[in-house]
Amino acid sequence: MRRLLDDPAALRTALSEAGAIQPGYSGSLETTQIGAEFGLSGTTASVRLGDDASPGLVVKLDTAETIRREQLFYTRYAAALAGQAPRYLGSLLDDDAGLLALELVAPAEQLDVLTGCDDATAERLVSLLATLHAATWVDPSDVDPRLPRWRRRPYAPDEWAARLDTARRRFPEIIDGEATERLAGLPGRVAGVLDRLAAVPHAWTHADAHLDNVLRRPDGGVVLLDWATSCVGPPLADLAHLLAGGLVDDPSASTRVAALLEVYAETLGAHGIETDPGVVASLTRDAALPWVQGMVGWAAAPVRPTGRTDAVLRFQLGVAVAWT
Repeated sequence: MRRLLDDPAALRTALSEAGAIQPGYSGSLETTQIGAEFGLSGTTASVRLGDDASPGLVVKLDTAETIRREQLFYTRYAAALAGQAPRYLGSLLDDDAGLLALELVAPAEQLDVLTGCDDATAERLVSLLATLHAATWVDPSDVDPRLPRWRRRPYAPDEWAARLDTARRRFPEIIDGEATERLAGLPGRVAGVLDRLAAVPHAWTHADAHLDNVLRRPDGGVVLLDWATSCVGPPLADLAHLLAGGLVDDPSASTRVAALLEVYAETLGAHGIETDPGVVASLTRDAALPWVQGMVGWAAAPVRPTGRTDAVLRFQLGVAVAWT
């Protein structure tokens, strides 16, 4: 299945079997890989049909497990977002791999974690997450055990010391002495946060919400992409990931955090979910710490990324330090 993009006849057959194009379609298919530098999971390409006036579709090839998870989101939860996620066209699975077909959202521009976004876009994104969370809000004891779950763990002390040391040596201009001191005890803080998050209401979450996964339409509307890691988890961890993933570079020097937390609470309230603003504010800031730990872990990965991915790592590592 992974070679489908190089075989138009096989791709036509697969898209027909998935229900994404009409059976018997024999026209041309023009494929263009997209998202390679933007961290999208799997292999993703736009596909234009030679005899169709529509903008085309997007085809994603990935593991069967990943496509099955995205299929679950699009068929069970995406309707709550009312056009703020791509429209699902079909999917196809074998034992090891899968194909997902979605609408090609056009015209639209892909946003960039390196350049950030304006206040209106940030508010729309926070409201989007809150809408999804409100529609799927559930007590943690009532979560369906068959659903995929958000799982994080604190690093063990020796493991963390090694990773932090590697990240510090690679990025000394970001992880200086002061940052090293703040980060040294991070896994203990993460452990406490995870305990708190486990006890609060859960919902369906994106679990990797950042600006590289966002399209903005000409009218300002936003579309959230790449639901490959979506799962049931603590909503405030999802919100914290989004805030740190391009909306707020330094929470201590920004008034945007308070404004966006207010938008989040108001959207939940409009859907009948009441929250304590003080608890939301405190726990959201703490809920960023598992993400911070992940950024340091990424900075210490055996193979350092190159190109734009390295620039994103460097930028987000700086954001992570600010969020501590």
